[in-house]
Amino acid sequence: MGKQILFVASLTMLLVAALGITPVVAVDPVKIGCHGAFTGKYAAYGMSTLHAVRYEVAKKNAEGGIKSLGGAKIQLIEMDNATNAKDSVANHERLGTNPAVLAVIGPCTTPMSQPVEPIAARYRLPTVHSITTLDKIFEHGNEYVFTVSVLASRYGATYASFMVAMHEKYGLTLNRITMAYPDNDYGISVVDGFKKGMKKAGFDKNIVLDLPFNWKSKDLSPIVLKIKAAKPDFHLQVAYFADGKLYHDACYNLGFHPWQVGGASGFNHPKLWKTLGEKIGGATIGNKKTFAYDMAAFDLPNAGRDAWTKGFTAKHPDITVEMNLLLGAMAARFVIEAIEKAGKRDRTAIAGALHSLTLEKDDPRDLAGTYKKPGPVWMRNGKPNSYGYIAQWEKGNGRWSKKTLFHPLMGMLAVPKAFR
Repeated sequence: MGKQILFVASLTMLLVAALGITPVVAVDPVKIGCHGAFTGKYAAYGMSTLHAVRYEVAKKNAEGGIKSLGGAKIQLIEMDNATNAKDSVANHERLGTNPAVLAVIGPCTTPMSQPVEPIAARYRLPTVHSITTLDKIFEHGNEYVFTVSVLASRYGATYASFMVAMHEKYGLTLNRITMAYPDNDYGISVVDGFKKGMKKAGFDKNIVLDLPFNWKSKDLSPIVLKIKAAKPDFHLQVAYFADGKLYHDACYNLGFHPWQVGGASGFNHPKLWKTLGEKIGGATIGNKKTFAYDMAAFDLPNAGRDAWTKGFTAKHPDITVEMNLLLGAMAARFVIEAIEKAGKRDRTAIAGALHSLTLEKDDPRDLAGTYKKPGPVWMRNGKPNSYGYIAQWEKGNGRWSKKTLFHPLMGMLAVPKAFR
C-alpha cells in the first residue's frame, strides 16, 4: 500500500512538471491585533477603530495580501477591553506573548493605552494607537509605540490660540476664562497645553476656574453649576463623547450657553445629534457661541479622504464617517504598509519600517488632513507630526454639518456664524 501511494505521488509530481503547473504553497496568515473598547464608556471610539480596521484588512486581502510575504492574508485578532484598564493590560499581554502577532492597532484612547506602553516595550510589539493623545506615553524612549492622533498638548495649545484669535479679531473679552476637564492624564495634559498657550499670550492670570471632574462621572450638573457661577467670558470644556452627552444635557437644563470651545468627540461627533436630539443639540453644540475641536475637516479639500469615504460607504452605508473612523483607517494603513515594507515576520523590523514612513504634499494616506506635509509620519518616539482644527456646527437645507474655522498654523479660515 505504501509503495502505491509513493508511486501515485511521484506520478503526480511528474505530471505537474510536464504541464508547467506551479504547485500552490500555503502561506501562513499575518496576524494583527485590534485591541480597543468595543463596549463600555469608550465604545464610540473602539467601534469606529474596529470598523475601519476591518475594512482596511479586507481591502488588503482582496488585493492579494502582503505581497512581500508571498501573498500572506491578514488575520485580525479582535480583543475588547470593555473600557477597563485591567482588561486592556491583560489583552495586550496575551497579544504580546503570541509570537505570531506581528503588530497591534489600539488601544484607542489614552486611559486604555497608557498602561500597555511597557508591555509593548517588553515584547517589542509594534503598537499603533488610533485616538490616543497623551504626550508622555511617547516620552520614555519606547520605539514600539505610535499614535496617529494629534497630541493632547497640541489640543490645548490650539484651544488657547483660537481663544486669542477670537479676542483679537472679533473683540471677545477674555477677562474671565474657565476650564473643566476629566481628571485623567488626557484631560490634565490638554489643560496643561492650554495654560501654556494662554501664558504665552498673556492671559494665564485671567483663568478664574480650573475644574477637574471624575472621568467616570455620570452627572455633570454640579460641574456646570460651578462653571455658570464663575460667569466666564470664554469656557474650555474637555470632553469625551459620553462626557459630552452629560455636559450638554446639563447646560440645556440649566440654561447655560456661554462662549465656549471644547471636545474633541464630546463636541464634534455627528452621533451627538441623535444622542442629544435636535432640541438640545441645537441649543448646545449648534449654538452660535459654541465651537468644536476636530481632526477631520470634511469641508476642506482632501481627495484621499473623499476616495476612501466613497469606498467605505459603499460597503458600510449605515456607519457614519467621522474623525475617529478616519484615524482608525490611518492606523491600519500604516501598520499594513510597514509589514509590507519590512518584508519579514519580525516585530523589530516592522517597528523600524513604521518609523521610516513619510508623507508627501497632498498625500492621499492623510485621510484626516492633520499632518504637516511633506515630512515624517512620526516625529520621534511615535509622536505624530499633526495638528487639529476648530469648527462650528451649522444648519443648511435641514441638515447639520461642520464648518472649519481655524487652524493653529493658518489662523482664521472662515467667519464664525455669530459675526456674519
